[in-house]
Amino acid sequence: AACAWWAGQQGLGLGSCGQHSGLLRDALSPQRQAHRATMQSRHRLPRIDMTALIFGLILFLGVHSVRIFAEGWRTAQIAQRGEGVWKGVYSVLSVVGFVLVVWGYGLARQEPVPLWTPQVWARHLASLLTLVSFILLVAAYVPKNGIKARVHHPMVLAVKVWALAHLLAQSVTGGSLADVLLFGGFLIWAVADRISLKRRA
Repeated sequence: AACAWWAGQQGLGLGSCGQHSGLLRDALSPQRQAHRATMQSRHRLPRIDMTALIFGLILFLGVHSVRIFAEGWRTAQIAQRGEGVWKGVYSVLSVVGFVLVVWGYGLARQEPVPLWTPQVWARHLASLLTLVSFILLVAAYVPKNGIKARVHHPMVLAVKVWALAHLLAQSVTGGSLADVLLFGGFLIWAVADRISLKRRA
């Protein structure tokens, strides 16, 4: 009766009253309320995907940055504990960090946090840079080739070009926070490693 009176005041038919009643019942259903509570609690809690991605990047890139920032400490640890132990710990930490990066990034792609508007012009440039990065990667394992003789460290340069290409590629689909953290982190690491290699040369 109250709904019929409201519909009459609004100049609506009784059919609209039934529609609004259905929507109200749906909104107040236990399943809908439970889903809403779950989504609200999920937004209040720290996102496990970003936590795993960030921790994995710190672990993986941190292990690979020891020689960049702590060459003396690395040499002392190898001399004290042995090269086998050092390589074992290095490998385990690298694998754990890599798994966290893959897992966290995969989860983050399901609920992306967009940062910029897609740019179509970057698609072809990103594809070209990706091709260049693969050529550099192959050159790192082919002995006595002209690319290695010219750039000296094609592997590091390949990572740098690969990371930059993927940052540009994300501008096509819409760059997200996870993309910037992942590919930006590898780009920064590659630049730092390149500088370190030049200093040690």
